[in-house]
Amino acid sequence: MSATAAVIVAPAALSQVPSSPVLCTGPTCPSGSIANGASFVVAGSGFGTKSASAPTVYDNCQGTNILTLWDHIWHNDPPDGWAEAYHLPTDTCPDSSLWGQTASNYVGPATPLRSKYICSALESSQGGYGSGNIMFGKSFSSLAPPFYVVSSWYECISPNWAFGIGSPNDYNFKWLVYTTELTGGYGTNYWYMEDQNSVFTSATATPPFDINDDGAAIVGRSTQYPNSAWQGPRMPNKYYNSANGWVKKELAMYMTAGTNGFISMTVSVPKSQPRWNGYLWNNTIGKGTTDPYAGAGRTIWIGGFRRDFPKATNRQYFSDVYLDVQASGVQRFALTDTNSLSTATVVEYQPYTSWSSTSVTLACSKGNLSSGTVYLWLLDEVNGHKLIGSYTMS
Repeated sequence: MSATAAVIVAPAALSQVPSSPVLCTGPTCPSGSIANGASFVVAGSGFGTKSASAPTVYDNCQGTNILTLWDHIWHNDPPDGWAEAYHLPTDTCPDSSLWGQTASNYVGPATPLRSKYICSALESSQGGYGSGNIMFGKSFSSLAPPFYVVSSWYECISPNWAFGIGSPNDYNFKWLVYTTELTGGYGTNYWYMEDQNSVFTSATATPPFDINDDGAAIVGRSTQYPNSAWQGPRMPNKYYNSANGWVKKELAMYMTAGTNGFISMTVSVPKSQPRWNGYLWNNTIGKGTTDPYAGAGRTIWIGGFRRDFPKATNRQYFSDVYLDVQASGVQRFALTDTNSLSTATVVEYQPYTSWSSTSVTLACSKGNLSSGTVYLWLLDEVNGHKLIGSYTMS
């Protein structure tokens, strides 16, 4: 649609998913149509507040310098060509292969509307553990709990991935790191999320998610290291493990030194597998401490350590990264392909350009949604998710 705003009235009370969506109505919303990149307005109540007019980072990965939006990459010493960066699949790697690789192993963009992605490989001229991470991070020098974190992103690994080549052969595969270190790396006080060690052994594996901090008492912990991991449910099938194509991960957290913190991770497989609660430690099944660390200053890394290095064909890809760090809540808007979160296979977070408790302006991000009817949600782990209405997507 044009820049003319469409307005939806949100339900005043929380409810379960209705059998039919609450449709956009009224003279200010005659068409109910939206299009990729167009601005649209959601009006109602109970949206909470945000401290800025945009998410902390919204990276569609179409830029030229990854450090314009992010503060850290792993492969930056020395600059040998394997660094985390935006690449076309047809860009050439230092070993003269294509970043997207070839033939049946070709990895294209995450959505039809993108041309590039963030990618790197478990290879480095630095040698040793210089090859062992694929990740990029954002630091917050004055940040201290309590606060909320919301993030979503697409990720996949190469179909050429060689499993079990590291030493020790523990199939280590981390993919998010939360740390007090501000200058790069893990530091001393940190925790991470990972696919359970010794389980992600092949492209057909269905590992659970772990959360582990090798030390302090974070959410879900009941014993001390090395038996400190809390494990979520096992993946429903191989398509969620990122070795068989793109998956969408959504993360919502309340970071606190108290006992009411939560961490929720859901995963979906675009146009294939429905949204799945891969790690759920929140209002539904319990709460706990999510940030026991002293002082101010935190870094959030997307990606992490993998044992399978050095190996140039062991590559990981990321796209459409949404990161929002706020003092007041986890609310965000998403468009989905069904009117039920349990059946949705496409969940596209919508970046905002203004936000108040009664009106939010969104910049439509179509992503993997098909043209036709799409559904707008206010996602909120604290107060409950709301189905706001439906649109016709062109």
